[in-house]
Amino acid sequence: MVKVLNPAERTELVENIASHLCAAQDFIQQRAVRNFSQADPEYGRRIQELLDKIKQQKMQVCIL
Repeated sequence: MVKVLNPAERTELVENIASHLCAAQDFIQQRAVRNFSQADPEYGRRIQELLDKIKQQKMQVCIL
């Protein structure tokens, strides 16, 4: 597979996708991550990791 984005651009893409998906319902997030994973497992993994991190941060803010 040809990589058309450099590492910084890939990180920015993952951050943009996750930041927009975090407001979606869980089933939409799961579907999107599954679709991205099928296209590129690394993207799917990174998006899921970032979504998990965002959710954890939101929970910590709510607890405080």
